[in-house]
Amino acid sequence: MASAQRRIAVVQAPAVAFDAVAGLAALRDYARQAADDGCDIVVFPEAYLGGYPRGIAFGTAVGIRTPEGRDWYWRYHAGAVDIPGPVTADLAAISAELKVFMVVGVIERAGGTLYCTVVFIDSHDGIISTRRKLMPTGTERLVWGQGDLAQSPVVGVKYSRTPLNASSLLEKQTSISSTALLVSERFCMAGTAKNTSLRRSSPLDHARRLEFRASDLRCSGGLHFLSPGASVICSPDISAGLSCDCAKHPSSLPGVN
Repeated sequence: MASAQRRIAVVQAPAVAFDAVAGLAALRDYARQAADDGCDIVVFPEAYLGGYPRGIAFGTAVGIRTPEGRDWYWRYHAGAVDIPGPVTADLAAISAELKVFMVVGVIERAGGTLYCTVVFIDSHDGIISTRRKLMPTGTERLVWGQGDLAQSPVVGVKYSRTPLNASSLLEKQTSISSTALLVSERFCMAGTAKNTSLRRSSPLDHARRLEFRASDLRCSGGLHFLSPGASVICSPDISAGLSCDCAKHPSSLPGVN
């Protein structure tokens, strides 16, 4: 029996920094757009709800944390997501309403610790799994705790036994080459998402510190789809900053027998 065709959307759009609740409205709009286009799975970038704190030092140096930096951290903490909580309940409701499987990067709040977490949402079963970033990169460790490999399961969806993940890598070329290695070893299709960052999406008092930049764009983002043969089958229009999707029957993908 031939495999059913599935359509996947990956979103590259700026988050609303420090305010997960405010970010839900934009998420719903992008998810609806994807659903209207016939997509079954919608993937959002790392830290899409809660925001990636690009350029914020949180008042840190070796052996020092300033009062201002502590205040920045608690503002970031206040805008994060409890799991389970009201935001994840809204995510489950959006998934059920639009009948799409969603993969959403959030900043998770667990006590006083924040985690960069991926939430997997099924349209029938709601939140079916979460995955915390195992090792935050570089100075991300100042504000994010480390995940646990034992709590990073492969997620089974109704379409197939599909390992789903969302990640952000420092350079677009690194993202392509790293993902190409993954798909060639595991013979799977992959979509990658790197979040777009805009100065106007930052808290106003932080955005003012970035006025030396000529452009509102702080990070262009970028997403790609790769076939099991490690060929790039869909690349983003970074200037658009919205989404890119791929609808391919497995037998039509390069490298698939």
